[in-house]
Amino acid sequence: MENQQEITIRNEAQAFHLIEKALKQEIGDIPIQIKFDGWPILEIELEGEGYEGTITAEMAGALVELQHAMNRAFARSVHHSTNARKLTNEERQDILFKAKVDKGCSLITIDLGKFGEKLVTNLVDKMTPEHLVMTVVGLAVVAGGTLAYKAFLKHSSEDKKTSEETHKAIAMSQEETKRMAIFSQAMNTHPALDHARQDFDIARNEMLKGTADAKTISVNGVEIDREAARVISMHKRTESKAVQLNGNYFIRKVDWHIDGEVRLSVANVDNARVFQAAFTDDSLDKEQTKILQKAEWARSKVYLSINGTELRGEITTATVIGVTEQPQNKVAGE
Repeated sequence: MENQQEITIRNEAQAFHLIEKALKQEIGDIPIQIKFDGWPILEIELEGEGYEGTITAEMAGALVELQHAMNRAFARSVHHSTNARKLTNEERQDILFKAKVDKGCSLITIDLGKFGEKLVTNLVDKMTPEHLVMTVVGLAVVAGGTLAYKAFLKHSSEDKKTSEETHKAIAMSQEETKRMAIFSQAMNTHPALDHARQDFDIARNEMLKGTADAKTISVNGVEIDREAARVISMHKRTESKAVQLNGNYFIRKVDWHIDGEVRLSVANVDNARVFQAAFTDDSLDKEQTKILQKAEWARSKVYLSINGTELRGEITTATVIGVTEQPQNKVAGE
């Protein structure tokens, strides 16, 4: 394509340089094509008796969890949904990784560059260059970056008794500390990155759990022993947090009076986020119910006040507590 700049990322330093440029709005308006060459690659090395080119069932389960995290990240970015079932069969095959297990110890190598490039293919015509960098390169860092793994270990080991050797192994260098500040800013401006980070942290935790009988586990060169892996992986399950989901919505579908509830499929006008919401028969007055019916039939927007809970970017519960009719002026793009 004419007037298109091609950027090839070969290491984590280049990835963070590009993310920092995006945060400073220095990417420009010229369309970009992002390619990955030898990065991000996830290397998991297990040493111990019986680890000769083999992995445990638990580690295999951790790799399945890694694939689930990739599927959810792709669904968020491409389909604006936290539900991986939104992926087509072709998309699932496109981002399906293959893990290579080498002999000598058990060295598992996973090239995640294909995942990043498939994201580029699906998003390059839908995002500004800066947004594309933040999404694609940010997810590459989250999924396969050494910094993301160190940050996970550091956070998960807080308030836990680990050895001095472990503290040294997971300590961040001055440069890594600077990169963490950059990435924290990226997650603040693009919450989907933080939601993906939480998904991939679950996979990272499962990797540690899958090393119960290995002497050591090393991920991208960061090595900890079996006891540290056991202690760090014993963290509390992530809990849902309360969120306000107030905004303008289109009503896609209404199921009336199911088990004493009215259930709605709603789509946010501003961000295209789709989820299920509900209210009980007597929680809204008749006038508000009529407004809902009118919005559904006319396919017009309606303002909903919604209390909800969210877990890793997914709406787990949503309750409609108020309905306000909106002016009938057409929204741009309708």
